[in-house]
Amino acid sequence: MMALMLLVFLPSWLQGGVVTYAMMRRIWLEIMIVIGIHFFFFIPVHGKLMGILGGLTIINSLLGLLLGWPLDLVFVIDGLLKLPDLKLKCNT
Repeated sequence: MMALMLLVFLPSWLQGGVVTYAMMRRIWLEIMIVIGIHFFFFIPVHGKLMGILGGLTIINSLLGLLLGWPLDLVFVIDGLLKLPDLKLKCNT
């Protein structure tokens, strides 16, 4: 949790306290990459589906960073990636 707080406050402090949309967009996408990485730690407990979800989350975030996708599009894709996972868990 402390690392996520630093991820938000450190860039604004380094920029002299000016928070821009581009900075916040990058922070959101970096947080999503971290979330994708943390899904890999759930593989032993929840199965390989969490590894697939983690990989797809990371790919989505990286494409958003590299291709300049709007945050809304990245968030919608992220939500759609997680809906089938929820459906599969509820049926088992």
